[in-house]
Amino acid sequence: MKSPHDLDAYLQGRSLEAEFIVLPGGTRTVTQAAGALGVDAERIVKSLLFLAGGQPVLIIASGTGRVDTSRLADYLKIARSEIYLASREDVLRITGYEVGAVPPVGHHPSLSTLLDPAVLKFDIVYAGGGAPDHLLRISPAVILQETRAHVVALRSDT
Repeated sequence: MKSPHDLDAYLQGRSLEAEFIVLPGGTRTVTQAAGALGVDAERIVKSLLFLAGGQPVLIIASGTGRVDTSRLADYLKIARSEIYLASREDVLRITGYEVGAVPPVGHHPSLSTLLDPAVLKFDIVYAGGGAPDHLLRISPAVILQETRAHVVALRSDT
């Protein structure tokens, strides 16, 4: 299993600006993370792994929104029935990180990535940092550049 150390090595190797924040006891939800940091929940971003037609797709979304799998299916031009949120086991196998700790960057091989446009309205966001008690303070611009994500409105509330 990968750790914040692996993520840090990746970030330093690529000279990416990001900062780890360690929260004793960890945070398992967006609300907990936002409360611990004293920031709006929209600044917390989720890195969600879906299997779409059997292929992994990483979606980086604002913490307050839900991914509309019908919109995802339309974007990918596949049937809605072919899209599933990856299981805990699949997340660990594909990303090397456990659910709730998946970072938005640093995946080998790189994952097909889609970015919620709501994430881009902030200069800094907080994302999974490789462990439940680590968050990554990072610019959405860095995420976008590093992942080569496609910006797609996939939230059910947009």
